[in-house]
Amino acid sequence: MSNQEAVNIAKKFKGPQKALKQLIAKGVKRDSKDDILCCR
Repeated sequence: MSNQEAVNIAKKFKGPQKALKQLIAKGVKRDSKDDILCCR
């Protein structure tokens, strides 16, 4: 996921925790191994 794509997703949510949950979900769905563990 590009930085801009992450920003676009995060902007849809008011709270950082909700945005983070969505970013993690997108990363897991894409089977990404990069930077997910630092967020859990």
